Amino acid sequence: MFKKQLNYFICLITLSFCLYLPVSAQTSDYYTQTSLNTLYNQSGESLSTLKISLRNLTSKNYPVSLKVSIHGDPIDLLTARDDFGDVNYVYNYEPTDINTVEVKFNRSMVGKDILTHLNLTFKNPKANRSENTWVVFFPKISIDPPGDYRYQLNIPKSFGRLIAAETLPEIQHKSVDEDIYILKGQNLPISTRLIFGDSYPYKFTLTYPNSYQIILPKDSESQKIYITNISPEAKNIFQENGLWLADYSVAQEKIIVTGYVVFFKPDSSLDIADLPGFITPQISDLSPHPYQYLPTKTVNISLLPPKYFWPFIDNTISLQIKNPNFQALYNIALDFKAEGMQIISPLNPSITVLPPAGNISLPIRINFGYQSLFSPKSLHISTQDLQFSYNPSRSSLVFYYLVFSALLSFILIFTLYFAILSWRLFLRKQGRSSHLHW
Repeated sequence: MFKKQLNYFICLITLSFCLYLPVSAQTSDYYTQTSLNTLYNQSGESLSTLKISLRNLTSKNYPVSLKVSIHGDPIDLLTARDDFGDVNYVYNYEPTDINTVEVKFNRSMVGKDILTHLNLTFKNPKANRSENTWVVFFPKISIDPPGDYRYQLNIPKSFGRLIAAETLPEIQHKSVDEDIYILKGQNLPISTRLIFGDSYPYKFTLTYPNSYQIILPKDSESQKIYITNISPEAKNIFQENGLWLADYSVAQEKIIVTGYVVFFKPDSSLDIADLPGFITPQISDLSPHPYQYLPTKTVNISLLPPKYFWPFIDNTISLQIKNPNFQALYNIALDFKAEGMQIISPLNPSITVLPPAGNISLPIRINFGYQSLFSPKSLHISTQDLQFSYNPSRSSLVFYYLVFSALLSFILIFTLYFAILSWRLFLRKQGRSSHLHW
């Protein structure tokens, strides 16, 4: 009986010990609150304070360690502390542009709703200065337990106003020397870029009545245009005589164009060309507003080759280039390389202007020579960010091979005919020679 009670007692002690085993803060048994405060000075240097609070949701587990991932360029980690002083940590910078900090807490905070705090201080890379703009980041911070975040940026007034943002923050003015920008919520999906400068961003809405072709506002020395939507969608957007035109198959009762404009001078007005035959749009809205910054996407490239390629003469392939961006692209250099064919034109291909969401058709003249009759044929096109290859199908070269077969057949028939004719002449000569000898 005593042995049985002893066994029960040992099992109870073991179970209690297992329930209170220390674990790393890697499960949903915790809720995190993350606060990041970054202060920039006028030279672009900054200091960040990252505060993380782990709240136990149960009394079963308690955190003994934590892994924090700070996305972006390498940081200079200065201190790592919890409520009881400096903590041991391991810092690594991964090739995927992630700073990882693994810490071990000084004490185990046991009990439901008990908080464990971690404070990190670090220096960020300097803000990127480009011409008249500053680029700074709200970094994405990854912690395994779920929770909420609040990020704060203190920006000197000398950086200028907020021109663009990937995620628009709340703006709070603190003093005559700096502005405060705040993001808060749950699970910031990406590192958010903010651009500051001496420009004046506005949003606009334009309305065009009864039109089948409209003039869009375009970039100039006084403004930069970002087209975000054209409703209904245009059949084609292209540049003609320095203007950006949107074309429709039939006249539309009402066309609405929305976007952003960044003025380079104060008190500027939206500049839209006014030409005979085109309707001047009504400006429904023009109000201050930072545009939402989006990274530039690579152009889309496709080819429209002819159904058949003809041998020994110039053939034309239409290269279709589409801009998937809200903003115009400039000076797009193209590189053509051909195998088994000769490029006649263009020799130095480039596109000067590609309007927002616009496209252009560029003709490419090629020629197949005798030397490339049976060799592999391909056309390689590349830009700064994209490589594209095209291989003509055998069916598209059917006339090429028909002409070659016809030439080869003609040569063979001519050779055979000449051989038979020569043989007959030879036999005649032989016959005459035998008759004379007799």
